[in-house]
Amino acid sequence: MRPAGILLLLSALCAPVHLVTAQGQGTVLLVRVGDETDGAFVRGAMILLPALGLGARTDSLGEARVAGIPAGAHTVQVRRLGYAPMHLEAEFSGRDSTEIVFMLRPIPRELTGVSVEEARVPYTLREFEARRRRHVGGHFITADEITRYGTRSLDALFTRFVPGVDAVPEPEFRMKVYSRRGANSISGGKCQIPVYVDGVRLWDGDAGLLPLEWIGGIEFHPPGFVPVQYREPARRELDSRGMGVGPYRGGSAACGVLLIWSKS
Repeated sequence: MRPAGILLLLSALCAPVHLVTAQGQGTVLLVRVGDETDGAFVRGAMILLPALGLGARTDSLGEARVAGIPAGAHTVQVRRLGYAPMHLEAEFSGRDSTEIVFMLRPIPRELTGVSVEEARVPYTLREFEARRRRHVGGHFITADEITRYGTRSLDALFTRFVPGVDAVPEPEFRMKVYSRRGANSISGGKCQIPVYVDGVRLWDGDAGLLPLEWIGGIEFHPPGFVPVQYREPARRELDSRGMGVGPYRGGSAACGVLLIWSKS
């Protein structure tokens, strides 16, 4: 059972915080750092609490841990070469664990003597195109590929372009998406993949209601490559002994994540 708490998600100037009970003296600060443009992990970012002389550096998954933070309000700074620095004032209890997600904004590099003409990317597809062009750990389907393939079925599209993913039609034109390579695939179970449309989490099965002509891009990221802002833990039903039963549901950490983007 997940402890009660307050989730604090930072994007640009916002700063949410998640508190859960922990043991020991001082607060343990858990930090995840991602790239604002595509959600990629930011490795080697410095996490600093300058007034306390505490700090840490993010690992290959963009995560860092700082322990022993006393009670009170303290400034948390994040710095990484190539990104605009960020900071926030956070209140620490001195006994809990605090989780903060920072999404850093890259600093543009100025190029001289080069002229580049490029078609304007619709606002809804900027995040999709940023990851696709950088080949950031996923499978990408563009609107042109959807048109060329010629199918009217979203489940057939996934079978053709996204290995290891099954789209299962349900009554009333609904559809659920499962991974054959998720956390419980070894035992032959199904791992249900969470689906987002234009960055908003869909209700269970609603992906089947989306018309193909409306879709501007689709991307699937397997576990371990999920962009920072779409990470969420997997959930399973519990039996009378408190043991997990049935398929994992809704967790990008175990099943991956499917992101669908509109054309405009």
